[in-house]
Amino acid sequence: MVAGHGILEIMNETERETRSNTQNKLSFIMPVAIGSNRVLPKWRKNTKSTTATLQLILAVTSIIRFFNKDHLDTFILITREEDIDVVRGLITRIEADTSVRIYVISELELCPLLSLSNHTTLSGWQVQQLIKLAAAKMVNTSFYVALDADVICTRKCDATSFVQNGKALTNVQRYFDYYRLYNNPSKENRIKIKRTKNASALLKMKRPMRYWGRYYGDTPVVLHTESVKSLTRYIGDTYSSEWQDVLAENNNWTEYALYFLYMEKTGKIQRYHSMSGRQTILNLDNSIWLMPQRLKKPLDYENWPQEDLNNHHGPFVVVQTWFDEKSWLPTKYKGINEFYYSVAQRLGMGDVVSKVNHEAEITGE
Repeated sequence: MVAGHGILEIMNETERETRSNTQNKLSFIMPVAIGSNRVLPKWRKNTKSTTATLQLILAVTSIIRFFNKDHLDTFILITREEDIDVVRGLITRIEADTSVRIYVISELELCPLLSLSNHTTLSGWQVQQLIKLAAAKMVNTSFYVALDADVICTRKCDATSFVQNGKALTNVQRYFDYYRLYNNPSKENRIKIKRTKNASALLKMKRPMRYWGRYYGDTPVVLHTESVKSLTRYIGDTYSSEWQDVLAENNNWTEYALYFLYMEKTGKIQRYHSMSGRQTILNLDNSIWLMPQRLKKPLDYENWPQEDLNNHHGPFVVVQTWFDEKSWLPTKYKGINEFYYSVAQRLGMGDVVSKVNHEAEITGE
């Protein structure tokens, strides 16, 4: 595990040597926020630090367990300056039984504008999105997978599970999908339309009509590295400013809406992305994405996640924490952490997750 300052320089030094070996590999990047004892502005606090710690352990451990290590170039965690030591300690324990090299860097090294005195109107959610775009400059591979700490890998996968024939497999959603899944499909449809309109306004690009009605899935998403760099240059050139400052000063955007609109408008979408159904990367139907009352068919939370014996669906699921877990958490669990332990056990990594989390609790991480 590599952590702390200077990581960008270290990675750039080895870029020339490693570039030729990354053709069939992927990189993973994951923004991370863990609670700490230091005083932070309200906008940067995490109110469930113990849950966030266990989430991170489960997310990273599941990827290491199920993703083919020979296809992994770089795994990068980007976290708050205050959380570096905590995340470093967790990753060191996770790495004890694996050869995977995980970088842990400060978000300030990647995005200096995120200093505590600047741009405090950005929400934690927007900070994560900004990081996912900025991370392109750290990646050697042609594509990278943007993750959040609430993802869980549930089955074996490799680079071909994400990229085939030089194109990233891409979750695509349409109104029919929302109608099948949700009690109020129009609400989700309006959200997607609004995000696209906001992206159109910020990029000063009109969406081609042939793409109307097509929406792209959320995290995890496979991004084309050079196109992300091209997008950020375009934003900077359009506003004659640093692209990060432009996004920090305009709150009405989401990273994937910006990225995919740019790809559509520049004609790169067909070159670098292969359109698929809603289940290709993220197993949306089996993810704890919304409250049960918003779903036409609530999940079997007692036995979650359900096994996909034929690998028909994406290798990732998500457990969202923005809504109260009491709305869905089975009564047999005393709390969300007990649920996470059960998930780890079902995926065959309960001992590792329990051991790492127990050690973290002892050391106060």
